[in-house]
Amino acid sequence: MIRDLDLVKNFDNLYKKPVFLYGAGFYGEKILKILCEMDISVKGFVDSNQNVIGEKIQDIMIYSLEKLIEFSLNEDIVIILTTVKYREEMINILERNRVECECVYTIFGLFSSIYFNMNSKYLSKETKEKFREKLLIWKYNKKVETYFMQAYLEIINPLIEEKNPIIVYQPGKVGSKTLEATLKFYQTPVVRCHGILFSSEYDGVVGLKQNITNLLKTRNKIKMITLVRDPIAKDIGHFFQKISEEESDVGWYVKGIMEEDFQTSFLNYLSIVTPFDFTVNQNKKRFEKCMICHIDYIGYKSRKGAFWGWYEEEMKNNLGIDILQCNFDKENGYGILECGNVELLILKLEKINNLQNILGEFVGVNGLELVSTNQAMEKSYKYAYKQFCDEVRIPRRYIEFCYKENEYIEHFYNETERQEFYEKWMKKSIEI
Repeated sequence: MIRDLDLVKNFDNLYKKPVFLYGAGFYGEKILKILCEMDISVKGFVDSNQNVIGEKIQDIMIYSLEKLIEFSLNEDIVIILTTVKYREEMINILERNRVECECVYTIFGLFSSIYFNMNSKYLSKETKEKFREKLLIWKYNKKVETYFMQAYLEIINPLIEEKNPIIVYQPGKVGSKTLEATLKFYQTPVVRCHGILFSSEYDGVVGLKQNITNLLKTRNKIKMITLVRDPIAKDIGHFFQKISEEESDVGWYVKGIMEEDFQTSFLNYLSIVTPFDFTVNQNKKRFEKCMICHIDYIGYKSRKGAFWGWYEEEMKNNLGIDILQCNFDKENGYGILECGNVELLILKLEKINNLQNILGEFVGVNGLELVSTNQAMEKSYKYAYKQFCDEVRIPRRYIEFCYKENEYIEHFYNETERQEFYEKWMKKSIEI
């Protein structure tokens, strides 16, 4: 029922068809205000709460589900779900009542359609400027030093205080929040980070970085956990984090990387986090001024790309830990590497549910069971993510790079796994 990506392509439906907002609460009022500012007429609210039926919000009537069914039978309508919290309940109610509507969208679909249609003829110049200022430009007045202080407080303070936390240390979108939530559930001291030893060329703050490095190296014993994952699956997850209004990386919208549609924007994303240039209407070089986080910088500069390049930049270059030296059990999906005062557990995300005993033994928790969290299918972009995974096209050259020309993938995945990844993504390949 939900096809958020379609609204990006059919933005004019908001102007041509009757629009109903499902959910007449606080968020419904906020969405109404946004649509009014865009000169989009809202025909009515819909709510399952019988106590509000017949009332009005800013002169817009609140209808019952029965009335919505009647509208849907008589004309082609648009339904926007106004809240994430009750989204699944709303969808179940619409399906159970057999509401006839092919244009049902979530808040993520609505905001994405606005982002991708800033040049639409339907939006006035004043509205465009207002939305750019109101919705797109935020959270990016921070300086790099802010992230260093955060790293210092979250990573270094527990070490100084001799709390000896487990450090969950890896690139993003490989399941680290699940590990963090699990360890916290078992009251095990843990800190999770995607970068505590940022490249000095990127940040320009060498002194603090050296302090962090020295402190890590002088502890008696440090336990770290890192994870590896199918790189293209990781790329898609990271891409959606970049464009979600829930995440700070929404700053990509003002950096010029998002353009035209999801597919074109994904190619731009790959052009930043890989050694290749897959841009369609732009050029990879202009993205050099668009670096908004550490992983972007690594991807742009490293011949390994952002994912595997992270392990070289953060672990190998700064701590002397080369994960390729780990005697990794490909079949069971884990390995332990000891390097100086660091004992590093490496886990394969695809095998994580079978590694609970290994994880428990490493952190000293008997009978450990994973606490799952931060999955893409739980996010506001759940439906767009699923649709995108079905429709995405991956450059053939990048697929070859990921699974045929990479010592990291060979070290952590057996031939059968690599071939399965390769064949899966080749079915979605394109030539660029």
